[in-house]
Amino acid sequence: FSGKLLELSDIHVFIKNIVIKDSFANCMIPFLAEDYENLIVVDLRQLNIGCRALIDSFAPTDVLILYNTAQFAQDREFSLKCKY
Repeated sequence: FSGKLLELSDIHVFIKNIVIKDSFANCMIPFLAEDYENLIVVDLRQLNIGCRALIDSFAPTDVLILYNTAQFAQDREFSLKCKY
C-alpha cells in the first residue's frame, strides 16, 4: 500500500516459477502463464536433469509440482532426480 489513493497503479513484481509436471498438468499451463513473468515448464520424465540443476540454472522464486497423484506415487525417477 502506497499510503495514498491512486486511480490506477502499475505494480510490477518479477516472479519466476518452475512447474515440474507430468501430462496431467498440461491444462493448467495457460492459466499459470497469465500470472507469472517467467514460467519454466519441465517434464522430468522427458528430461535427463535433476531438480537441483534446474533450480540452480533458473533461480526461481516459486516451484510448483503438478502431478497426477497415482503417477507421482509410482514415479521412482522423480525421487532420484529431485533429491535435494
